[in-house]
Amino acid sequence: MAAGNLHALRHRPLAAYLAGNLVSNCGTWIQNIALAVLVYRLTDGDTFWVGVVGFSQFAAYGLLAPWSGRAADRFDRRHLGMAAGVANAAIGAALAAVAALGAASVAVVCVLALLAGTATAFATPAVKALVTGLAPPEDVGRAIALDSASYNVARVLGPLLGAAVVAGVGVPWAFALNGAASLGLTVGLLAAGPVLRPRARPSASSASATASLAEAVRVVRADPLLLSAFAVVAAVSTASDAVTTLGPELSVDVYGRSDTFAGVLVGAFGLGAIVSVLTLSPALRTTPGRLVGRCSVMAAGLLVLALARGDALGLAALVVAGGGYLAGNTEASTSIQLGVDDADRGRISALWSIAFLGLRPVSSLVLGTTASVAGARVAAAVATVPLALTVIALVRLARRRATAPVAAI
Repeated sequence: MAAGNLHALRHRPLAAYLAGNLVSNCGTWIQNIALAVLVYRLTDGDTFWVGVVGFSQFAAYGLLAPWSGRAADRFDRRHLGMAAGVANAAIGAALAAVAALGAASVAVVCVLALLAGTATAFATPAVKALVTGLAPPEDVGRAIALDSASYNVARVLGPLLGAAVVAGVGVPWAFALNGAASLGLTVGLLAAGPVLRPRARPSASSASATASLAEAVRVVRADPLLLSAFAVVAAVSTASDAVTTLGPELSVDVYGRSDTFAGVLVGAFGLGAIVSVLTLSPALRTTPGRLVGRCSVMAAGLLVLALARGDALGLAALVVAGGGYLAGNTEASTSIQLGVDDADRGRISALWSIAFLGLRPVSSLVLGTTASVAGARVAAAVATVPLALTVIALVRLARRRATAPVAAI
């Protein structure tokens, strides 16, 4: 994100939304660290169960995508986001209560994580789709870049705060803090005002939820560049799950630190994303070659993490991986948002949710199981597989484009 993108903050609706979303996302990351540490402690250091909780947290994104995308095109997107903020505040309070009372178990945590994921799954397509309405057309690209920057600032601050809170005053307080922070999105959307109301889409009411998502899939498949952008979003998101799922085990078994050091590891990944944000000027319509570089940087960082013997090199590797993650996700997501009509943006955003978060349940289980059987180092190496496959596919696409005959004029 070039420094000029900050000029988009002069638009009050965008600034209000970004401030509220930053607070809410910080709370989410505080809770993510607390969940990973709590389950790691409850199961005597079995990373498999950390992966199970991750599965519970993200499963709703894939399952509910047909309905969440349709809702984002039919209903007031602002109201959906506000409702999710209130719901997550209540779930954060419930987690704090069961942890404080000593009633927390893996089953209870999984159920509450599933409920939190369900609320967020309905809000995510709506919130992503409304970002393009927060600024005039000439600043839409900047608004999307700032939205990504806000998420990644939270990815630095949230885990560090989560580690400090868990180590200092305990897991229940981390959950309570997220409960309060979750209301930030609601407050931000209230302050942004009714400008976020989407245009009506007459045909949305007649289409079924699954047919609506299937239509979005057809739109993406018809555009090779759009399809490649979705592939990158899926690959970088799936690989990024390694940082949270493997964090406690890397901290304790590999680096000899306390389990709360997981927050520092996740924060290092976020720091790399911030460095990338400050230097990235994303193309509105990217190319396969550019995306190959983004994925390759992230894969290299994760491979060094898998091989690193000391925490200093491990942290440096995560900074590199975080930079590749952010660059790939921002450029691909910007291309997706600007490559579709506004009337289709809710459904396309639901498809984006599947790519970005809907595959994370599988990743959580695979990485958690791998770490439980073979160790966190092997699991970190396994996390590079989706990136490698995506790079291969992008290289083939780039070669086809380079050898395609030029149409006669």
